[in-house]
Amino acid sequence: LQCTIPTSAPSGVGKRSNIDEEIPFYPASFNESNIITVASMRSDGKFDCTSNYGTTSVDLVAPGTDVVSVTPSGRFSYFSGTSYAVPFVGGTAAKIYNLNENNISSSDVKKIVIDNVKVSKELGVYVKSSGMLNEKAAVENCFEY
Repeated sequence: LQCTIPTSAPSGVGKRSNIDEEIPFYPASFNESNIITVASMRSDGKFDCTSNYGTTSVDLVAPGTDVVSVTPSGRFSYFSGTSYAVPFVGGTAAKIYNLNENNISSSDVKKIVIDNVKVSKELGVYVKSSGMLNEKAAVENCFEY
């Protein structure tokens, strides 16, 4: 069974870099049809300055700043980073698989997610698709592939 695997463009302890030109980060740097590489954006839609980026290796951005999550002690807290952006993309991919009754290829799921991003001129200097995750559009258009 091959599935779509969203992965982060790891930021490495608050330092960001262009993973196209620097040392590759894996699994984000693998050029595979079932890997979606995700960078982080702020809640206002701007690129998160702590996220790695790359116009040939990072596919899109997703919300990854001030994401509410549960701590080990059971309390709620805010967290930031690509590790919090990836689940948004993974959840979208899972919805697409489910709506298609798992009868869709991982490369088609990746294509659906990327083809339906919300394009932003600002994001074009950071990620391949020039856009941010648009779950609503991806889910609405997932039967057209």
